[in-house]
Amino acid sequence: MWMKRSKQPVNRRLRRRQAGSVRQSAVPMSSRRARPPIAARLQAYWTIHLRTARETAARLIRLRHVSLLTALVIGLTLALPTGLYVLADNVQKLIPDWRADTQVSVFFKLRTPLMQVETRLQEWSGRGDVQRAELIAPDEGLAQLRGLPGFEAAIQALEENPLPAVVILWPQLEAGQDLQPLVDAVQRVAEVDRVQLDREWLERLQAVGILVERLARLMGFLFGLAVIMVVGNTIRMEVQNRRSEIEITKLVGGTDRFIQRPFLYAGIGYGLSGALVAWIIVQMSVWIMSGPVSRLAMLYQSDARLHGLGIAQVGLLILIGMVLGGVGAFWSVRRQIRQIEPT
Repeated sequence: MWMKRSKQPVNRRLRRRQAGSVRQSAVPMSSRRARPPIAARLQAYWTIHLRTARETAARLIRLRHVSLLTALVIGLTLALPTGLYVLADNVQKLIPDWRADTQVSVFFKLRTPLMQVETRLQEWSGRGDVQRAELIAPDEGLAQLRGLPGFEAAIQALEENPLPAVVILWPQLEAGQDLQPLVDAVQRVAEVDRVQLDREWLERLQAVGILVERLARLMGFLFGLAVIMVVGNTIRMEVQNRRSEIEITKLVGGTDRFIQRPFLYAGIGYGLSGALVAWIIVQMSVWIMSGPVSRLAMLYQSDARLHGLGIAQVGLLILIGMVLGGVGAFWSVRRQIRQIEPT
Protein backbone atom coordinates (compact mmCIF):
# COMPACT_ATOMS: atom_id res chain seq x y z
CA MET A 1 0.00 0.00 0.00
CA TRP A 2 2.83 2.33 0.82
CA MET A 3 4.41 1.65 -2.55
CA LYS A 4 1.16 2.44 -4.38
CA ARG A 5 0.64 5.72 -2.49
CA SER A 6 4.23 6.82 -3.21
CA LYS A 7 3.91 6.16 -6.93
CA GLN A 8 0.81 8.30 -7.41
CA PRO A 9 2.47 11.73 -6.78
CA VAL A 10 5.39 10.78 -8.99
CA ASN A 11 3.10 9.77 -11.82
CA ARG A 12 1.15 13.02 -11.53
CA ARG A 13 4.35 15.06 -11.71
CA LEU A 14 5.48 13.16 -14.81
CA ARG A 15 2.15 13.72 -16.51
CA ARG A 16 2.28 17.46 -15.77
CA ARG A 17 5.79 17.72 -17.24
CA GLN A 18 4.78 15.83 -20.39
CA ALA A 19 1.69 18.00 -20.85
CA GLY A 20 3.81 21.12 -20.47
CA SER A 21 6.30 19.91 -23.06
CA VAL A 22 3.47 19.07 -25.47
CA ARG A 23 1.94 22.54 -25.04
CA GLN A 24 5.33 24.12 -25.63
CA SER A 25 5.98 22.04 -28.76
CA ALA A 26 2.49 22.85 -30.06
CA VAL A 27 3.37 26.54 -30.23
CA PRO A 28 4.25 27.31 -33.90
CA MET A 29 7.78 28.36 -34.78
CA SER A 30 6.44 31.53 -36.41
CA SER A 31 5.17 32.77 -33.03
CA ARG A 32 8.51 32.12 -31.35
CA ARG A 33 10.64 33.51 -34.19
CA ALA A 34 9.63 36.76 -35.93
CA ARG A 35 9.35 36.50 -39.72
CA PRO A 36 11.24 39.09 -41.78
CA PRO A 37 9.13 41.92 -43.25
CA ILE A 38 7.78 41.73 -46.78
CA ALA A 39 10.21 44.38 -48.05
CA ALA A 40 13.18 42.35 -46.82
CA ARG A 41 11.86 39.19 -48.44
CA LEU A 42 11.27 40.97 -51.75
CA GLN A 43 14.74 42.45 -51.63
CA ALA A 44 16.24 39.01 -51.00
CA TYR A 45 14.14 37.57 -53.84
CA TRP A 46 15.32 40.16 -56.35
CA THR A 47 18.89 39.89 -55.12
CA ILE A 48 18.92 36.15 -55.75
CA HIS A 49 17.44 36.54 -59.24
CA LEU A 50 19.77 39.39 -60.12
CA ARG A 51 22.79 37.39 -59.02
CA THR A 52 21.59 34.39 -61.04
CA ALA A 53 21.06 36.58 -64.11
CA ARG A 54 24.57 38.04 -63.80
CA GLU A 55 26.13 34.61 -63.40
CA THR A 56 24.18 33.29 -66.39
CA ALA A 57 25.23 36.26 -68.54
CA ALA A 58 28.86 35.72 -67.54
CA ARG A 59 28.59 32.05 -68.48
CA LEU A 60 27.06 32.88 -71.88
CA ILE A 61 29.92 35.29 -72.52
CA ARG A 62 32.48 32.64 -71.59
CA LEU A 63 30.81 30.23 -74.01
CA ARG A 64 30.59 32.92 -76.66
CA HIS A 65 30.96 30.59 -79.63
CA VAL A 66 27.99 28.43 -78.66
CA SER A 67 25.98 31.49 -77.65
CA LEU A 68 26.73 33.29 -80.92
CA LEU A 69 25.83 30.26 -83.02
CA THR A 70 22.55 29.78 -81.16
CA ALA A 71 21.72 33.50 -81.49
CA LEU A 72 22.39 33.38 -85.24
CA VAL A 73 20.11 30.37 -85.70
CA ILE A 74 17.33 32.02 -83.71
CA GLY A 75 17.88 35.34 -85.50
CA LEU A 76 17.61 33.77 -88.94
CA THR A 77 14.51 31.89 -87.82
CA LEU A 78 12.80 35.06 -86.59
CA ALA A 79 14.01 37.25 -89.47
CA LEU A 80 11.81 35.64 -92.13
CA PRO A 81 8.39 36.20 -90.48
CA THR A 82 9.56 39.62 -89.28
CA GLY A 83 10.57 40.57 -92.82
CA LEU A 84 7.20 39.43 -94.17
CA TYR A 85 5.49 41.53 -91.51
CA VAL A 86 7.54 44.59 -92.55
CA LEU A 87 6.59 44.00 -96.19
CA ALA A 88 2.89 43.71 -95.35
CA ASP A 89 3.08 46.80 -93.14
CA ASN A 90 4.65 48.85 -95.95
CA VAL A 91 1.98 47.72 -98.40
CA GLN A 92 -0.78 48.70 -95.96
CA LYS A 93 0.84 52.13 -95.49
CA LEU A 94 0.88 52.71 -99.24
CA ILE A 95 -2.79 51.91 -99.77
CA PRO A 96 -4.29 54.98 -97.99
CA ASP A 97 -2.06 57.35 -99.99
CA TRP A 98 -2.90 55.69 -103.28
CA ARG A 99 -6.58 55.41 -102.42
CA ALA A 100 -6.67 59.21 -102.41
CA ASP A 101 -5.70 59.12 -106.11
CA THR A 102 -8.57 56.82 -107.02
CA GLN A 103 -10.58 58.35 -109.84
CA VAL A 104 -13.88 57.65 -111.53
CA SER A 105 -13.63 58.66 -115.20
CA VAL A 106 -17.02 59.44 -116.77
CA PHE A 107 -17.02 59.48 -120.60
CA PHE A 108 -20.00 61.25 -122.17
CA LYS A 109 -21.47 60.40 -125.52
CA LEU A 110 -20.10 62.23 -128.55
CA ARG A 111 -21.67 65.57 -129.37
CA THR A 112 -23.26 65.89 -125.93
CA PRO A 113 -23.86 69.63 -125.32
CA LEU A 114 -21.31 71.10 -122.95
CA MET A 115 -24.06 72.77 -120.90
CA GLN A 116 -25.57 69.38 -120.09
CA VAL A 117 -22.14 68.10 -119.07
CA GLU A 118 -21.65 71.09 -116.77
CA THR A 119 -25.09 70.49 -115.25
CA ARG A 120 -24.13 66.90 -114.47
CA LEU A 121 -20.82 68.14 -113.07
CA GLN A 122 -22.60 70.42 -110.59
CA GLU A 123 -25.03 67.64 -109.68
CA TRP A 124 -22.26 65.15 -108.93
CA SER A 125 -20.17 67.71 -107.05
CA GLY A 126 -22.99 68.05 -104.54
CA ARG A 127 -22.99 64.36 -103.66
CA GLY A 128 -21.70 63.40 -100.23
CA ASP A 129 -19.52 60.62 -101.59
CA VAL A 130 -17.73 62.89 -104.09
CA GLN A 131 -14.80 64.94 -102.85
CA ARG A 132 -13.98 66.81 -106.04
CA ALA A 133 -15.04 66.85 -109.70
CA GLU A 134 -13.28 68.20 -112.77
CA LEU A 135 -14.44 68.67 -116.36
CA ILE A 136 -12.18 67.99 -119.33
CA ALA A 137 -13.83 69.49 -122.41
CA PRO A 138 -13.22 67.89 -125.82
CA ASP A 139 -11.03 70.78 -126.99
CA GLU A 140 -9.01 70.65 -123.75
CA GLY A 141 -8.53 66.90 -124.09
CA LEU A 142 -7.38 67.31 -127.69
CA ALA A 143 -4.88 69.97 -126.62
CA GLN A 144 -3.47 67.65 -123.96
CA LEU A 145 -3.18 64.86 -126.50
CA ARG A 146 -1.44 67.17 -128.97
CA GLY A 147 1.21 67.92 -126.36
CA LEU A 148 2.24 64.28 -126.15
CA PRO A 149 5.19 63.29 -128.35
CA GLY A 150 4.24 61.38 -131.50
CA PHE A 151 0.58 62.46 -131.63
CA GLU A 152 0.91 65.88 -133.25
CA ALA A 153 1.00 64.64 -136.86
CA ALA A 154 -1.91 62.26 -136.30
CA ILE A 155 -4.06 64.97 -134.72
CA GLN A 156 -3.42 67.39 -137.58
CA ALA A 157 -4.77 64.79 -140.00
CA LEU A 158 -8.11 64.66 -138.18
CA GLU A 159 -10.99 66.60 -139.72
CA GLU A 160 -12.92 66.95 -136.43
CA ASN A 161 -12.38 66.38 -132.74
CA PRO A 162 -13.15 62.70 -131.96
CA LEU A 163 -12.81 63.07 -128.19
CA PRO A 164 -15.86 63.18 -125.89
CA ALA A 165 -16.29 65.32 -122.81
CA VAL A 166 -14.90 63.66 -119.69
CA VAL A 167 -15.67 64.30 -116.03
CA ILE A 168 -13.15 63.10 -113.44
CA LEU A 169 -14.62 62.33 -110.01
CA TRP A 170 -12.47 61.94 -106.87
CA PRO A 171 -14.55 59.91 -104.39
CA GLN A 172 -14.73 60.73 -100.69
CA LEU A 173 -13.06 57.54 -99.51
CA GLU A 174 -13.50 56.11 -96.06
CA ALA A 175 -12.41 52.85 -94.49
CA GLY A 176 -14.32 49.94 -96.01
CA GLN A 177 -16.38 52.18 -98.34
CA ASP A 178 -17.65 50.63 -101.57
CA LEU A 179 -17.58 52.80 -104.69
CA GLN A 180 -19.97 50.65 -106.68
CA PRO A 181 -23.09 52.71 -105.70
CA LEU A 182 -21.44 55.86 -107.09
CA VAL A 183 -20.47 54.07 -110.30
CA ASP A 184 -24.00 52.69 -110.73
CA ALA A 185 -25.59 56.10 -110.15
CA VAL A 186 -23.36 57.76 -112.74
CA GLN A 187 -23.82 54.93 -115.23
CA ARG A 188 -27.63 55.37 -115.19
CA VAL A 189 -27.36 58.91 -116.60
CA ALA A 190 -28.59 58.96 -120.20
CA GLU A 191 -25.77 61.14 -121.55
CA VAL A 192 -23.03 58.88 -120.11
CA ASP A 193 -21.40 56.44 -122.50
CA ARG A 194 -18.93 54.65 -120.20
CA VAL A 195 -17.67 54.80 -116.60
CA GLN A 196 -14.16 53.66 -115.73
CA LEU A 197 -13.07 53.05 -112.14
CA ASP A 198 -9.29 53.37 -111.88
CA ARG A 199 -8.74 51.22 -108.82
CA GLU A 200 -8.52 47.62 -109.97
CA TRP A 201 -4.76 47.66 -109.51
CA LEU A 202 -5.24 49.09 -106.01
CA GLU A 203 -7.60 46.28 -105.05
CA ARG A 204 -5.05 43.77 -106.30
CA LEU A 205 -2.34 45.44 -104.25
CA GLN A 206 -4.56 45.36 -101.18
CA ALA A 207 -5.25 41.65 -101.73
CA VAL A 208 -1.51 41.01 -101.99
CA GLY A 209 -0.96 42.92 -98.74
CA ILE A 210 -3.58 40.83 -96.92
CA LEU A 211 -2.02 37.64 -98.30
CA VAL A 212 1.47 38.64 -97.16
CA GLU A 213 0.17 39.60 -93.71
CA ARG A 214 -1.53 36.23 -93.20
CA LEU A 215 1.54 34.45 -94.51
CA ALA A 216 3.66 36.37 -91.99
CA ARG A 217 1.38 35.25 -89.15
CA LEU A 218 1.53 31.62 -90.27
CA MET A 219 5.30 31.71 -90.68
CA GLY A 220 5.63 33.45 -87.33
CA PHE A 221 3.73 30.64 -85.61
CA LEU A 222 5.71 27.87 -87.31
CA PHE A 223 9.08 29.52 -86.85
CA GLY A 224 8.17 30.34 -83.25
CA LEU A 225 7.84 26.60 -82.63
CA ALA A 226 11.22 26.17 -84.31
CA VAL A 227 12.78 28.69 -81.91
CA ILE A 228 11.34 26.80 -78.94
CA MET A 229 12.86 23.57 -80.25
CA VAL A 230 16.27 25.18 -80.89
CA VAL A 231 16.45 26.67 -77.41
CA GLY A 232 15.17 23.45 -75.84
CA ASN A 233 17.82 21.37 -77.57
CA THR A 234 20.57 23.81 -76.54
CA ILE A 235 19.43 23.78 -72.91
CA ARG A 236 19.22 19.98 -72.97
CA MET A 237 22.87 19.75 -73.97
CA GLU A 238 23.85 22.23 -71.26
CA VAL A 239 22.01 20.18 -68.63
CA GLN A 240 23.81 17.03 -69.73
CA ASN A 241 27.17 18.81 -69.60
CA ARG A 242 26.46 19.95 -66.04
CA ARG A 243 24.96 16.69 -64.84
CA SER A 244 27.60 16.11 -62.13
CA GLU A 245 27.10 19.63 -60.79
CA ILE A 246 23.34 19.10 -60.66
CA GLU A 247 23.72 15.80 -58.78
CA ILE A 248 25.96 17.42 -56.17
CA THR A 249 23.51 20.31 -55.77
CA LYS A 250 20.69 17.85 -55.16
CA LEU A 251 22.80 15.98 -52.60
CA VAL A 252 23.28 19.12 -50.51
CA GLY A 253 19.55 19.91 -50.61
CA GLY A 254 19.14 22.08 -53.71
CA THR A 255 15.57 22.13 -55.01
CA ASP A 256 14.57 21.61 -58.63
CA ARG A 257 13.42 25.22 -58.85
CA PHE A 258 16.81 26.46 -57.65
CA ILE A 259 18.60 24.27 -60.21
CA GLN A 260 16.30 25.29 -63.08
CA ARG A 261 16.70 29.02 -62.53
CA PRO A 262 20.04 29.60 -64.37
CA PHE A 263 18.91 27.50 -67.33
CA LEU A 264 15.71 29.54 -67.62
CA TYR A 265 17.74 32.74 -67.67
CA ALA A 266 20.00 31.20 -70.31
CA GLY A 267 16.97 30.47 -72.53
CA ILE A 268 15.71 34.03 -72.09
CA GLY A 269 19.19 35.29 -72.98
CA TYR A 270 19.25 33.19 -76.14
CA GLY A 271 15.85 34.55 -77.15
CA LEU A 272 16.92 38.15 -76.48
CA SER A 273 20.12 37.86 -78.49
CA GLY A 274 18.32 36.05 -81.32
CA ALA A 275 15.67 38.80 -81.51
CA LEU A 276 18.41 41.44 -81.74
CA VAL A 277 20.06 39.49 -84.55
CA ALA A 278 16.71 39.27 -86.37
CA TRP A 279 16.21 43.03 -86.01
CA ILE A 280 19.69 43.71 -87.44
CA ILE A 281 19.02 41.40 -90.40
CA VAL A 282 15.66 43.02 -91.16
CA GLN A 283 17.03 46.57 -90.87
CA MET A 284 19.95 45.74 -93.17
CA SER A 285 17.53 44.25 -95.69
CA VAL A 286 15.36 47.38 -95.55
CA TRP A 287 18.42 49.58 -96.03
CA ILE A 288 19.59 47.52 -99.03
CA MET A 289 16.15 47.56 -100.68
CA SER A 290 15.33 51.22 -99.99
CA GLY A 291 17.14 52.51 -103.09
CA PRO A 292 15.48 50.21 -105.65
CA VAL A 293 12.06 50.71 -104.04
CA SER A 294 12.41 54.50 -104.18
CA ARG A 295 13.41 54.39 -107.86
CA LEU A 296 10.46 52.11 -108.62
CA ALA A 297 8.10 54.49 -106.81
CA MET A 298 9.41 57.43 -108.85
CA LEU A 299 8.43 55.61 -112.05
CA TYR A 300 4.84 55.58 -110.75
CA GLN A 301 5.09 59.24 -109.66
CA SER A 302 4.98 58.33 -105.98
CA ASP A 303 7.14 59.35 -103.03
CA ALA A 304 6.71 56.00 -101.28
CA ARG A 305 9.58 54.85 -99.09
CA LEU A 306 10.40 51.56 -97.45
CA HIS A 307 10.03 51.69 -93.67
CA GLY A 308 11.64 49.37 -91.15
CA LEU A 309 10.58 48.41 -87.65
CA GLY A 310 9.55 51.14 -85.23
CA ILE A 311 10.54 51.34 -81.58
CA ALA A 312 7.35 49.63 -80.39
CA GLN A 313 7.73 46.89 -82.99
CA VAL A 314 11.36 46.29 -82.00
CA GLY A 315 10.29 46.04 -78.37
CA LEU A 316 7.58 43.55 -79.31
CA LEU A 317 10.09 41.48 -81.30
CA ILE A 318 12.48 41.38 -78.33
CA LEU A 319 9.64 40.42 -75.98
CA ILE A 320 8.53 37.61 -78.31
CA GLY A 321 12.10 36.32 -78.55
CA MET A 322 12.51 36.32 -74.76
CA VAL A 323 9.18 34.55 -74.23
CA LEU A 324 9.98 31.89 -76.83
CA GLY A 325 13.42 31.37 -75.31
CA GLY A 326 11.99 31.09 -71.81
CA VAL A 327 9.30 28.63 -72.92
CA GLY A 328 11.84 26.46 -74.75
CA ALA A 329 14.17 26.43 -71.75
CA PHE A 330 11.37 25.63 -69.29
CA TRP A 331 10.03 22.85 -71.50
CA SER A 332 13.47 21.21 -71.76
CA VAL A 333 15.01 21.74 -68.33
CA ARG A 334 11.94 20.63 -66.39
CA ARG A 335 12.00 17.17 -67.94
CA GLN A 336 15.78 16.85 -67.68
CA ILE A 337 16.06 17.89 -64.03
CA ARG A 338 13.41 15.40 -62.92
CA GLN A 339 15.33 12.55 -64.55
CA ILE A 340 18.60 13.37 -62.76
CA GLU A 341 18.90 11.85 -59.29
CA PRO A 342 22.06 11.65 -57.17
CA THR A 343 23.56 8.18 -56.87
